[in-house]
Amino acid sequence: MKLRNLYPIRSILIFVFAPFITSLAFAAHHGNVDPTGSWEFLTTINGSTYEPTATISRDRDALKGTHTSGYSGEKLEMKDLTIESGNQFSFNASSGSFTLIYSGKIEGNQISGTMTAGNGGDEMSGTFTATRKVDALNPEDIAGTWSFSVLSDQGQNANPTLTISVGDGALTGIFKNRSEGREITPSELELNGNHLSLKLEGGWGFASYQGAIDRNKIAGTVEGEFQGTTVNGTFTGELEK
Repeated sequence: MKLRNLYPIRSILIFVFAPFITSLAFAAHHGNVDPTGSWEFLTTINGSTYEPTATISRDRDALKGTHTSGYSGEKLEMKDLTIESGNQFSFNASSGSFTLIYSGKIEGNQISGTMTAGNGGDEMSGTFTATRKVDALNPEDIAGTWSFSVLSDQGQNANPTLTISVGDGALTGIFKNRSEGREITPSELELNGNHLSLKLEGGWGFASYQGAIDRNKIAGTVEGEFQGTTVNGTFTGELEK
């Protein structure tokens, strides 16, 4: 199906990839999520991808912003966005028979979720991710002790720490398992922009951490192998200088 040949679908696409936030009040339990900044979106719908952008700012207790369409270049504003359960967000919009629903999760400088757009009898669903533009960090910006909270796909929890030091612009670290008191020197510890890569290796197996840093917080994924068993999960962390 070629979307450009369907007028109702084309109308949906213009709205889907053009609008974003005008103003809203934070939900009472919005937590520490800060969605302000410039975001680059990658949206997939019916096998086609689009790259809109959004700029969000805060005005006292409200958010406002502009989303620029990756399809038409049109800029629109939209209302009724809510943040719940700390980092879950959603919004909807309508214009005549057109309706739009977006929902996703904000994790540091990343957003991911799903969307549905409809116009009369036509309806499409898709997925999206978004990345916030950030200035590159210096190694000194992340020096200190990071407290991690790790959750495996099997539901296991761990709360290790990572202490990062800087010498001659290079990073060194000590990873400590609090429950066992065991310390490991990472085989890899790299900072690229605001992305931190950490790898631990030993006779027990390996663990690879990949996370995005947002101010003094980090969020990302863990992949590894422990005594021959594959283990995957997610982690968050906070810098305690």
